[in-house]
Amino acid sequence: MASARRLGSWRSGPLLSSEPAFTQPPTERRYFHEVEQRWLINVPAENLYVTAEDVVLCTTLGSCVSACVHDPTAGLGALNHFLLPENPAGAALNEELRYGCHSMEQLLDELIEMGARRETLQAKIFGGGCSGSLGAGVGSANVAFVTKWLASERVNVVAQDVGGEWARQLRYYPVSGRARVRRLLMSRRPGVVREECGVAGRLILPPAIEDEE
Repeated sequence: MASARRLGSWRSGPLLSSEPAFTQPPTERRYFHEVEQRWLINVPAENLYVTAEDVVLCTTLGSCVSACVHDPTAGLGALNHFLLPENPAGAALNEELRYGCHSMEQLLDELIEMGARRETLQAKIFGGGCSGSLGAGVGSANVAFVTKWLASERVNVVAQDVGGEWARQLRYYPVSGRARVRRLLMSRRPGVVREECGVAGRLILPPAIEDEE
């Protein structure tokens, strides 16, 4: 049985592949994909999905990050999609899942509640591209945060595709832990940039990350 939080109105094999016809779901949150022969579930920004169903979790990332966490012994997995590492003081409770610190905690709590074991969890991380819409360094800050957070929780990162001037279309298979990602130039994903710009004015952004000398 699937568990979800704030998705709309409701509360391993090879890592990468190149597929010219790789497409994301339409506007529906869930639809049956004839080629995959599975239900595809779209997980937009500020959401997460935890499930033991043999479905495909999908999202599109700019400077945002998704952590795909899988327990091979329990046969379940989760995907989140957060915008920024930490929430500013006074952030509303209904906005918490846009921040990595809350999104990662809830993802881990729900996995364990559904029967996952912390010591057998495996993670793959994606996103953190440089879109420019949320300010310099946001993608890097997201990647640095999730990497440090997973290390502090002793969750092994087995694969990642992060950084660069890319948008990413992601499919994640939570039962097997397999992930597939397609890179696209940000200019080919204007919807991603528009979505990030839509929240930029309401957020306190982290400072740009400067290279150490």
